[in-house]
Amino acid sequence: MMIGANRRGIPTLVATFGLLHGAWHDSSCWEPLTKCLETLGHSAITPELPLHDPEAGYAQRVQPPIEALAGADGEVVVVAHSQSSGLGALVAAARPVSMLVYLCPRMGGVELPDDAPAPFREGFPFPANLPDGTSAWDPDSAREVMYGRLALERARALVRHLRPMAMPPDDYPFDGHPDVPTALIYAADDEFFEPAFERFVAREVLGVDPIEIPTGHFPMAEDPEGLAELLDRLAGGSERALEIDRVMPAAREVVFAAFTDPEVLARWWGPARFKIPHLEVEARAGGGYRIEMLPPEGDSFFLSGKFRQVDPPERLAFIFAWEQPDLDDVENLVELMFVNLGDSTRVRMRQAPFKTEARQALHRAGWTDSFDKLERLLSRGESP
Repeated sequence: MMIGANRRGIPTLVATFGLLHGAWHDSSCWEPLTKCLETLGHSAITPELPLHDPEAGYAQRVQPPIEALAGADGEVVVVAHSQSSGLGALVAAARPVSMLVYLCPRMGGVELPDDAPAPFREGFPFPANLPDGTSAWDPDSAREVMYGRLALERARALVRHLRPMAMPPDDYPFDGHPDVPTALIYAADDEFFEPAFERFVAREVLGVDPIEIPTGHFPMAEDPEGLAELLDRLAGGSERALEIDRVMPAAREVVFAAFTDPEVLARWWGPARFKIPHLEVEARAGGGYRIEMLPPEGDSFFLSGKFRQVDPPERLAFIFAWEQPDLDDVENLVELMFVNLGDSTRVRMRQAPFKTEARQALHRAGWTDSFDKLERLLSRGESP
């Protein structure tokens, strides 16, 4: 196992990322992300997949990544984009991997329940199938439909490398899912896939919490730095994370509002015996907040940041930063998911990264006290 340090100076596990491209593309689509992963101390392998060949079955399509990763030592993370999601599972079943990451996946080959949402955006203009069993994009249509969110030069680079796509001629050869740690990353503004479909697959089929990113279908080109940071964290060892799971005695809408209504938030936020003399909350993506916290002894100090995601009553994410931090404090991200249990709500909280175990423990104590106060408040029926 190799340990390095990322650009934030936090210890990180050095990993080899096997990056599997999707339909109509080749390995060049990963170039911006590869550079960012290398900056973080990792290595990346980007095999060419014969997704353009109508005669290439699953065995032929999965062989290049298996061979390319054969010499990889240590931690190996397979990232399968879009149509290659089925190949990612085959790679993970064929060789040891540390994690399988589905990125904006199609999830072909996975048996879905009858109540699964439709996968594709309604009316998406796929290119027509040709007599030889392939389909191909017109360059102008590709720029408009697939790459409208990208910088012009990156869009042009992707267009130059477009090639046909063909579905494999044989049946998917794997039943089930490999028994490996798994993550599913979906794009809020995916041009191809419905976010509801991706969330459903993550929770109901894979049994994992979906990770949303604010991009389109090609985050490796739109936001390679942000995607590299996320993959760096998922690889393990890149950060200390605090996770708390609590059940609150109120409906999901009520519990969510307790995190965004300033009057209610002031009544439970903070460790035991702390007071909240003043707070401001603008609960929208990009909106800010500022909380004055007064300890039992001493002067007030302030917490502030911006909301990354506000999706009532399901998800909430915000930046957590002290205005006068200690040397061991680092700005981090708090992510909250609210799971409907009928008359009660499961709150899953994750906060990361932490520079030291001591600061992580301090935050755990603070969150535990805060959640205890919220539970008592909701038990009394004092809700928004």
